[in-house]
Amino acid sequence: MSTTLKKPNINIADKVPATRPALEQARFIAEGGRKAKTESKPSTYRLGSAFTDILENDSIRSGQNKTDVLKACIAVYESLEPHERDMWLLQAAKM
Repeated sequence: MSTTLKKPNINIADKVPATRPALEQARFIAEGGRKAKTESKPSTYRLGSAFTDILENDSIRSGQNKTDVLKACIAVYESLEPHERDMWLLQAAKM
């Protein structure tokens, strides 16, 4: 028992949008190759050896760079409650 399927009759010309002018198409392609603009600015901080060791170890362990590890730390810090932030500020001062 075999089933034969009927091939649909679709006019492809109706489905394809009108071709763009060459200049517009070139702009579209050029925009696709651009990087997204990120609003980051370089900052410099002095960290004690305890903190740089933490960054280095987690960077090696995770395979991420130290900047990404530091960003993750800041993201976690931001999610803490105010009293927990205060506790960690005091703890960091002791390190």
